[in-house]
Amino acid sequence: ADDNASGVAAVMELARQFVGEQVAPTLIFVTFSAEEHGLFGSTALVSSGLIELDTVELMVNMDMAARNAGQPVLLYHAGDLPVSVDEITQIAASIGLPVTVASEGVGGSDQLPFERSGVPVLFPFSGYHDDYHGIDDEIDRLEFDRLQAIVSLVREVVIAAAR
Repeated sequence: ADDNASGVAAVMELARQFVGEQVAPTLIFVTFSAEEHGLFGSTALVSSGLIELDTVELMVNMDMAARNAGQPVLLYHAGDLPVSVDEITQIAASIGLPVTVASEGVGGSDQLPFERSGVPVLFPFSGYHDDYHGIDDEIDRLEFDRLQAIVSLVREVVIAAAR
C-alpha cells in the first residue's frame, strides 16, 4: 500500500488537482512498474525518445509517501532545480511538513534514470518502515494526512517551478 500504491495515488491526485489549470510548461503524469526489478519502467521511458529529456525542467518521483508521520520527510534532490531548496523547505514549513534535505545517498528509485540523464529530480520520501517490501504493507497502516501533506508540497513546488 505504501510501496508504491501511495505514490500512484499521489500522482493521480495531483493530476486531478491540475485539471483545468493553466500551467506552463506542460505537465506529464506517469507511473512506472518494475522499479524493484531494475528500474525497467522509468528506464524505458527515459530511453524511449518519447520525451525530449533536455526540455524536462523537473522530474518528481512519488514513491512511499504515506508512513512515518513522526519523522521528517526526506527531500532528495539532484541537478539544477527550477525552485531553490530554500523555497522548497519554506513551502514544506508553510504546510507544516518537517523535512530533511539530501543531495546524495538516496538511489534505487525511479528518479535515478532521469537523474543520470541530467534531468533535475526531487524525491519526497517518507522513509522506510518495518512493512517495507512485506506482506503487511496494507492500507490500514497508511497515514493519509501525511500523504496529503506530501501531495500539497509537490503541488506547490510544481506551481513555483512554473512561474
